[in-house]
Amino acid sequence: SETGYQVIQGVTYLDGTLLLQVAKWVNESALIIEQGLHLRLIYTNGTVNNIEVNYTFSLFNYEYLNLGIEFYALCQNYFLVIYYNKVNNTSLYQPLGLLITWNGEIKQSFDTLVLTIDPKDCKNKWTIEPFVVKNWLNELGRT
Repeated sequence: SETGYQVIQGVTYLDGTLLLQVAKWVNESALIIEQGLHLRLIYTNGTVNNIEVNYTFSLFNYEYLNLGIEFYALCQNYFLVIYYNKVNNTSLYQPLGLLITWNGEIKQSFDTLVLTIDPKDCKNKWTIEPFVVKNWLNELGRT
């Protein structure tokens, strides 16, 4: 058991495999989690693999009430991470992405259509478009 870690979010693959983000609270009242992307891959047979993504995200991505880090299950052995960077001295944030293997290897980083959003406008929060995922899967030879 990993003392102090809590599940922040999770996704399920078609075969039942779970991918969970776990973290420790740095400041629970302010809803800020520790830096780093710590994941647990739980296979249907109960085996658990730790995945540590070696990437430096902007600090505001660890504030739970801000935009934060999101991830999506793709095909087996891959997941997509969406995070945000502030746009040059403005109140806008640009979503960026990482295509990552279950071993924690970053296969590709990308600009998500150069879309900028204001984090105060929750109803317009960016979500990944299906055609973008299909293009990545095509590039990987998975469709």
